[in-house]
Amino acid sequence: MNTDSTISAIRDLKQGKKEDWKNLVNLYIKVTNENDDLFFFEPNTLVFMREHATKKQQRRLDNTVLNKLTDTVDDSLDDPRLSPQKREEINLWLTTISECIDVPSEIRTLAEDGIVETPQEQKARIDYWIDKLVTYPKGINFVNVDELVNVLKDADDEQRQRIEETVVKLLATKTDPHALNSDPNAASYKYDSLIRGWVIDLASNPELTPGINQAARDVWKHIEQASTDANAGK
Repeated sequence: MNTDSTISAIRDLKQGKKEDWKNLVNLYIKVTNENDDLFFFEPNTLVFMREHATKKQQRRLDNTVLNKLTDTVDDSLDDPRLSPQKREEINLWLTTISECIDVPSEIRTLAEDGIVETPQEQKARIDYWIDKLVTYPKGINFVNVDELVNVLKDADDEQRQRIEETVVKLLATKTDPHALNSDPNAASYKYDSLIRGWVIDLASNPELTPGINQAARDVWKHIEQASTDANAGK
């Protein structure tokens, strides 16, 4: 069966002209293995196929799609001959898959990891992240350290400087060492313990900027001194 007739057969089956779902899924897996046409990776079609597949077929189908996604991410997107238009098409396809909640999470994650941003898109994403950081509500004292590391890796020099300045300000204005409670019975103890852990993470993570590390170390010194003063009854 050639590709065109296989596509036609799949479409006929999908439209309900035949009820042999097992053959339908087997055809889909076969053509997906043999053909690079993005039609076969359309998320809604994939979801439809999984709904009518046996458990064994679901595993085969998922593995087939994962292998194809891996080939695309590892080979196609790294090919310098890939045209900007084709790259944009692949990125859109990966984005669509990553946002389809009915697709298995492993497939969504692989698709999301494969999305390649343009420099303009990357800069816009990081600028938006910094803007959110600047406008954090007063009661929020935390920046997820893993997320911070990932953003810093993608940021340009100017953005890294802005991120550092913002986090340092957040440390200085939203973490009052003398207000942290060391009494395990105090209502705020658990929250204050989280602040301590957050400061330690910021101080010790080598993937952050030296300025963030140093600012967090300075805050930690104040925390330790405040604890010492409290224990001494000062």
